[in-house]
Amino acid sequence: MRARRVGATEPRAAAVGEGVDVAVHGEGFRHANDLQVSSGGFKLLEFRIVDGGTIEGRTRPDKPREPGLVDVSVSYVNGQRTTLAGAFELTPPPDPPPDASP
Repeated sequence: MRARRVGATEPRAAAVGEGVDVAVHGEGFRHANDLQVSSGGFKLLEFRIVDGGTIEGRTRPDKPREPGLVDVSVSYVNGQRTTLAGAFELTPPPDPPPDASP
């Protein structure tokens, strides 16, 4: 069995407060019912294992976070965990559009 590891995310960044689809690339991923995927302390929603090297899911837009780099972790119920430090960047939210009122 290959060692479990997180290698990269795609995309590598999203704005704070934005829910975005994310692919986590690495090795040794299997048995979706046995794992949790998190980024910066919040879990990916509705993730699925595409193959042994890819997990896809959606970030949670409702967790208040500060901009910056966050770790991405894959954790198994048996206590094993693999983490890639600074793998995903939370960027400042976009400026609201200017008020179009007269």
